[in-house]
Amino acid sequence: VIRFDLENAYNATVRAMVLQQLIDEGADDDLIAYFLAVYQPSSSLVVYGPDYRTEIIESDEGLRQGDAPSTYFFCLAMRRVNDIVRAKFPHVEDVKMYSFM
Repeated sequence: VIRFDLENAYNATVRAMVLQQLIDEGADDDLIAYFLAVYQPSSSLVVYGPDYRTEIIESDEGLRQGDAPSTYFFCLAMRRVNDIVRAKFPHVEDVKMYSFM
């Protein structure tokens, strides 16, 4: 039995890999354009500190939780993980893999 528990998985997803997978799999041009519009620019994260100090961190990784297509993008990344695990056991017909989120 192998179990993966990905903590903070949405934020750990590499955007460039999701984009490459969309391209490799011939995703619809509109979906790729949407991904580029939403995820190509980095996200500004504001950290508030003492004495009204703020720091802005630019984030260019991770998927936005709550965005309708983000679940699909995350499942694409997890399917790639599934494929990698399956490739390690090519001759085992009894390998069963279950995923949930």
